Amino acid sequence: MAILYPEMEVVEQLKVKPTDGEMSLLKILQLILDDSYEVFFQPFLNGERPDIVVLRKNYGAVIIEVKDWELGSYRIDKSGQWYVKKDNGPIKDCPLKQVVNYKNSMYDWHIEGLLEQKILNKKYYGLIKCGVYFHKELEVNAKNFLIEQDTKFIHIWGRDTSNKVSNVLVKESSLFTDELYEKIKSCLMPSFHDLESGKEPIYNKKQKQLLQSSSKHQKIKGVAGSGKTLVLARRCVNAYKRTGGRVLVLTFNITLRNYIKDRISDVREDFDWSNFEIKHYHLFISSKCKEHGIKVTLGSFEDTGLFSGVERRIEKYSAIFIDEIQDFKFEWQQIIKKYFLEEGGEFVLLGDEKQNIYNRELEEDKKVKTTISGAWNQLNTSYRLTSRISDVAIEFQKHFFKEKYELDNIDLQEQLQLTLDDGTQLHYYFIKKSLEHETYIEFFKSVYNIIEKLDAHRNDLCFLGTQIELLRELDYYIRLYRKEKTTRTFESKEVYEQIKEHNDCKRQLEKLRRERKYNFWMNGGTTKVATIHSFKGWEINNLVLFVAEDINKSEDEEKVAVEELIYTGITRCRKNLIIINIGNKEMQRFFSSIKEQFDYYYI
Repeated sequence: MAILYPEMEVVEQLKVKPTDGEMSLLKILQLILDDSYEVFFQPFLNGERPDIVVLRKNYGAVIIEVKDWELGSYRIDKSGQWYVKKDNGPIKDCPLKQVVNYKNSMYDWHIEGLLEQKILNKKYYGLIKCGVYFHKELEVNAKNFLIEQDTKFIHIWGRDTSNKVSNVLVKESSLFTDELYEKIKSCLMPSFHDLESGKEPIYNKKQKQLLQSSSKHQKIKGVAGSGKTLVLARRCVNAYKRTGGRVLVLTFNITLRNYIKDRISDVREDFDWSNFEIKHYHLFISSKCKEHGIKVTLGSFEDTGLFSGVERRIEKYSAIFIDEIQDFKFEWQQIIKKYFLEEGGEFVLLGDEKQNIYNRELEEDKKVKTTISGAWNQLNTSYRLTSRISDVAIEFQKHFFKEKYELDNIDLQEQLQLTLDDGTQLHYYFIKKSLEHETYIEFFKSVYNIIEKLDAHRNDLCFLGTQIELLRELDYYIRLYRKEKTTRTFESKEVYEQIKEHNDCKRQLEKLRRERKYNFWMNGGTTKVATIHSFKGWEINNLVLFVAEDINKSEDEEKVAVEELIYTGITRCRKNLIIINIGNKEMQRFFSSIKEQFDYYYI
């Protein structure tokens, strides 16, 4: 008998009852499949819920969309759009597109490294199969109805052939390794967070005031390391416990969702993870457009009328939180608030305008422009920055931001243990000439000679920069010459070399980098290599920051405000900071003016 997740007793008690077709197919699968099969009912994939996924170790997986439809009530036009005959109205969820979208999401987002494997070897795309089960139709009728549709790689079953699902995963594949099986299973498993899993932080008085969930709209700004994300995490859980409804957390930075999930996991409360959706803005909007049959174009993300006509079909959220609000365009805020927030819902924005690296619009008072009027709630105590790094951050603000923003008053009083004698090391190196490709290895050896002075555990070491070419070579050096594993936010050098001549190289690189960022986690025991853009919101004890001569000369990142980007990089560090300036004269003028704060070297 197949193993069912969750168990049948739990499925039967769900608030939203399974359809007749879903329940019928679940019972058939459980009966006809042996225990080498695992059947997942509506697994939660960060907002997406395929009806059924069947997983078999050494064989692969199949995603099944279930429809309790009488196909005689529908028609399909030449473009593949489905319509209800009665009122000739289009329907949002074409089952063929829907099941393929779920499959592509598994490759593009949810399963770490699977997209890279698919690009290098197309056979990987066949490891996850898909099909549609029409509960109220015979298989022959369903296939005749779909005869003009592309179903070459989509299995079609009717009520008379539901047992044929067992014919799909019958051929073993050497590509479906134990590691890949475990990754997919981990992604599909129901996830409940219990109170004992948490390790609640200690909040200060101001933070405690902001933890209380209520049906208000509120904006919170804080200095670097002031615990904005800690407040967000606890507030999210409190919002769920107050309302019992769904909670949405949005970011612009793809990697930040994992940091937020880690912080929510620290909260000592019982909750089901399926109540929390944590996504970056563009993925969220894209997924909602797919869900409601809206074509996505480049201008869609700023279109405040994007969901006009489908408002009533949109499932709203009882609370919405936006982290790093300075990254959001004003129109994005309007779209989220207009279409996705319940009436009387909780709406909370958190950010710091000093990290406005994308030059978003500001108010007259030099603060981030938002859809919420009134004063900002402020957090001024930094728990990340040592006094020495705080001094550098303050001097940086005075030098670059005094005409642009209201300067921070960073309070370290509750961190008196972080004094000048806390062991903090600050190193600054200015390299006058640009690096040539053939000098990279010697350069990286020199960098590691500096790092050895820190006695840093590799899990607590991160390299940040703006130019992926340099970071990619560094990652290659660490893995090949130092025999150490890394966690990165971009493709490996080996993959880049294989695809750089492809016609669609740029699109493949964009997809690979998005997937890498989506699956970027901190505590894997490995050295981190990332762009500053991707590390926004994170923090680490030992940081090496590369400052390039031309910071906006990057392969994929949006053009940025240079000073804000460097400030963001500096303030990711909790303790030991090494800045390596490769020919940037403007930054050299600033750092030479405060060189007494560093071990300062001019090369």
